This record gives sequence, C-alpha cells and structure tokens, in this order.
Amino acid sequence: MNYFHLTPDKQTRGPYSAAEMRALHASGAIDDDTLAAAAGDAGWRPYRELTLADGVEPPPIGPRTLGNCPFCGQEIVDTATPAACPHCGKTLHPGTGNLWFNFLSCLRRYACFRGRATRTEFWSFYLFFYIISMVCNYLCQITMAGLYDIPADLEQQLHAADDVSQVWATIEPYLAGCGISVGIQLLVALLFTLPYWGVTVRRLHDTGRSAAAFVWNLIGWVMCCGGLGYFVWLLFAAGWDEEVMELMVENDIMLPIVALGALLLGFLIMLISGLYMLVCFLLPTKQGGNKYGPSL
Repeated sequence: MNYFHLTPDKQTRGPYSAAEMRALHASGAIDDDTLAAAAGDAGWRPYRELTLADGVEPPPIGPRTLGNCPFCGQEIVDTATPAACPHCGKTLHPGTGNLWFNFLSCLRRYACFRGRATRTEFWSFYLFFYIISMVCNYLCQITMAGLYDIPADLEQQLHAADDVSQVWATIEPYLAGCGISVGIQLLVALLFTLPYWGVTVRRLHDTGRSAAAFVWNLIGWVMCCGGLGYFVWLLFAAGWDEEVMELMVENDIMLPIVALGALLLGFLIMLISGLYMLVCFLLPTKQGGNKYGPSL
C-alpha cells in the first residue's frame, strides 16, 4: 500500500510505504496534523487518523493436510476438501441439503464409526428414524388390536388396577398380541441401531470430540436395563404376588439395593452424557482437518 502527504504549501509528496511514513513521523518531517492519504482514498485526513498497513500480501493457499480418509486411512493433502478420496476413490461426503438423501447416506454407511458427519446429516437421519418408528408403532397397534381384540381402553384399565396381581390379570389375555407388537417395534429399532450409533459417533468427531460421551451413555443405559431387569424378573419369579415379592426381598436385601443403585446411577449417567451430546449435536462443523478426517 502506498501513502502520500501534503506539505505546508499544499504540495503532494510520495508515494511512501507504511514504514517510510512512520519514519517521517518519527523524524518530525510530518506531525499528527499533517494531511495524508492512502492510495485510492477519496480525500485527505490528518496523519493521526490514517491506518497504516505494511502491505504484506498473505501467501496463496496451497495444498495442505486436510486429515485422514475415514475409509483407507491415507492422509489427504489438497487445497480444499475433495468430493472423493484421491487414494481409494470413495466418496468422502455424499450428503447434500436433501434430507432424504442424507438419511440414505447414513444407511449406506450402516456400521461406519470412522470419519465425520455434519449437523444436517445427523438430524436428517434422526428425523426419518423418528417418523418410521412412529408409523411402525401406529400400524402395530391397529393390526394387533384387530387380530387379538385388544381393547382401546387397555391403558386406562391398567392405571385403574389396585395391585400387581390385577395388572397381570388385565394384560394376560392380550399378552400374545402385545408381545408381537412390542417385538416388531424392537426389531425395527434394532435395524436402525448401528446406523444411529455410527452417525452419532461421526457427529461427535465432526465437532472435534471423541466418542467417550457416547460410550458413557451406553454404560448408563446398560446399568438402567440391568437394574430394571432385576425388578421385572422379581415380578415374574414371585408370580406377581406382592407377599411373595416382599419375602424374596427380605431374604436377600442386597440384590434390590444394588439393582436400585444401578438404576439410579445409570439414569444419572445417561442424563449427563445425553445433555452433553445434545449440545454437541447442535454445534456446527469444526472447520479444518482433524484426526477423524477433513471437514465436510
């Protein structure tokens, strides 16, 4: 950048570099009130108001390390993230703004825990997973109610039951239909479990974080299931008889205490790790390459 200044008799002097203008000011040849301007300015202004730039042009952006390919592990060196890995040729990120395309992309990478997933890709998968789950639940309820004559007010009957034995007596005639309905919904959930886990881990990678929070969430889930499973087993082992259950608990009080502790601690772990992951899911992509791959 070139600079100019006016002499007391209104003569233009220059061009000078930023360093030369500073030297003139330091020597007293010009002062803070001397009118000066940078090349291209529309008018003159006091030197004190002039912003001097040394004019060092930033170096051109050349090839740089963007990260490692999530498929072949080779280092990717380029000026920008390529559409496909130059080593193995696999598409680094096939997703676009199309929500359905992003959902299908997650299914194609069924059990892929390597690489990164953008915020759009993650929420696209979650949206369609939720829709499919709700539709499946609704269809199962309609079908099972028609095949097994499950009453529409079954839930109200269960709430109105006075004790565990009445609950069992209420649901026993419809247990087969309810079991099939729950089994179908569990099967659908299991089919989407691995792609959901995969896109969750990749989304954490995309924000520069490891899968530690996800692992803790799974640990909490296992503890909750273990604690809850004990009490379910206790109900069936006692034949849904409250007196028998009380007797079984009194004979070995430590088991229910441990199960309850696992249930509460697991829930707490799930809550904390779940809130942490939710915040991560809402964060934008962390630009630049990291050890999980290039930014997408």
